[in-house]
Amino acid sequence: MAEGVKTSNEGMLNEAIAKAKQYGISMDEPAAKAALQELDRIAKEKVILDQLKKLLSIPPLPLCPGLTIDPKGHVTMTPQVSGQLKDTLKQGKQFNCKTSEGKTIVNTAELVDSIRTYIEQDNWEAVNQQLIAAKNMDIYSSAPEIAAAQAQVILRAKIEKVQQDLDNAAQNFDANALQVAIETGTGLEMDVQYYLDLYNAIVTAYTMCTEAINAVDLAQLKEAVAYAESFNYEKPEVSQARKLRDLAAQIEVELHPMIEKIPEKPELEALNKRIKEIHYVTDATKQLDALLALGDEDLCRKQCEAAIKLGNQERIVQKKIQLKDFFFKKNGTDFKIAACPLLKTPADYAKPKTFGKSKLKKNMLLWTKNAIPTALTQIDKMTDKEAKVIYKNLLGIMGDKQMQFPAILTKEVLDKGIINDKLRDEIYLQLIKQLTQNPNPESVKKGWKLLHLCLQHFPPTDKFENYLEIWLRNESKGDDKYLKSMHATLFKGPAKGTPSAEELEKMQ
Repeated sequence: MAEGVKTSNEGMLNEAIAKAKQYGISMDEPAAKAALQELDRIAKEKVILDQLKKLLSIPPLPLCPGLTIDPKGHVTMTPQVSGQLKDTLKQGKQFNCKTSEGKTIVNTAELVDSIRTYIEQDNWEAVNQQLIAAKNMDIYSSAPEIAAAQAQVILRAKIEKVQQDLDNAAQNFDANALQVAIETGTGLEMDVQYYLDLYNAIVTAYTMCTEAINAVDLAQLKEAVAYAESFNYEKPEVSQARKLRDLAAQIEVELHPMIEKIPEKPELEALNKRIKEIHYVTDATKQLDALLALGDEDLCRKQCEAAIKLGNQERIVQKKIQLKDFFFKKNGTDFKIAACPLLKTPADYAKPKTFGKSKLKKNMLLWTKNAIPTALTQIDKMTDKEAKVIYKNLLGIMGDKQMQFPAILTKEVLDKGIINDKLRDEIYLQLIKQLTQNPNPESVKKGWKLLHLCLQHFPPTDKFENYLEIWLRNESKGDDKYLKSMHATLFKGPAKGTPSAEELEKMQ
């Protein structure tokens, strides 16, 4: 009996009292009285414990009315249920339950009450700590709220892990890791819409960048990079697309002006090399390919056409001269001065003279300090007279004959060349004659100066242009100012006027 009282063991007490009665031991004996009192206390304890069991819904009892638990372990209850557990638990603790079951039920009720409190505070770390501590206690782990709390702790740990995975994947723009975490989070019914939108954006940016890189399309590259940058997406494909975009954009900046201008071949080739390195293809790059496929002469002709369209006179002259280079390489021997069809025959040139005709014929195109008997070219009589006057002016200008006011004579020659196109070739031929085998260096110097002035003020005719150019190329000793001046005047036409005599005198 004493052991039953000490341990509050109802079975042991009942067995002891039954034996005491069997042996005729009085129930008034102190030990019997203590046993009976303990059994009475245990009976009262059972009333409290039964109420706690109902409130805790310990199996096989059903859930307490007012208490619901969904499949995920979410617990809801009425305030009345919560208050009843607190009150009954308080009663049980005050009653000082002593039985093994009583202690277990009270421990269980204390744990459930604590769990409820911490859940209400949304302190799931404390809930977890309570559950861990309860592993070393005697409790009814089958109590539904304990099982639900354990399920919730496990679920929340999973959710927390998935959330970390989502955040890490999002921070690193890791599409594969993000996809896995989204699938897991969806299974846990997490709100993953933000991450799903980000995943779709990453896939879109990757697709746009790779397609733009493969196409080497500037518009696509710009759009892809802009889209990636709109949400700070930065991966190798974006860097590659950005680099390709910048290279293509710079090519575009240079390409269209280059197609319009058509610069020299090395410059065209340098840009084309950069174009080929990134496999960039547009209508403009195809135009560049077509230009580089041309032969040198055809390319030069295109360059000249471009210069004319842009009004670049200096380059027009340069390209006109280069085109003539190609022309004269093929036909240069056809344009010797003596073979010019504009010239009179030596016989016609010497005809006006009675004596010395043989010498005149021989020296028709050679320097002389004497007047010419007639014009060098086939022109009408009135113009022929003007030609002879011009020749006298040349003698005075070059110092082969003493004449006053050489600047005025120069102006007359230039004016005649500008006004009368029939005299232009004659003037140039007379200058060529006087610069051929001229023994006087000073006369030669003045002759070249006058020739340059003529080239600056009026062009030769189409019939004489090639003859004059060949002569200039052969005789100007590499000084290209004469060719440049001639082609500039051919392009612009004759000057509107000439410098004054005073200005010409200063030039001389």
